[in-house]
Amino acid sequence: MKIGIDLEKVERFYKLSPGSALVKRCFTPAEAAECFAKPNPAQSLAARFAAKEAYFKAAGPCDYRHAEFLNSPRGLAVRLNGRLARRIHASVTHTKTDAAAIVVIE
Repeated sequence: MKIGIDLEKVERFYKLSPGSALVKRCFTPAEAAECFAKPNPAQSLAARFAAKEAYFKAAGPCDYRHAEFLNSPRGLAVRLNGRLARRIHASVTHTKTDAAAIVVIE
């Protein structure tokens, strides 16, 4: 079992737009669409980014878009290269100022 955890400052994500370089480099189109559909996209972007960083800490470095974190009825679903990763579990939370994530790989 491997575990990764990360904490991000939400303020870092306030000025981002759907077309910004960081969004294009780090988030899949589906992730960006979900985040920018929220009333406060910065909190969602920070939480997803924290999830990606937590995944990298557990699994090792890779392209940011390799691991995709999407909303599902049961929480956050993790996809790797477009396929559902059943043995990877993620949980995120955020406040107005901070976002945190933990990823567990069985």
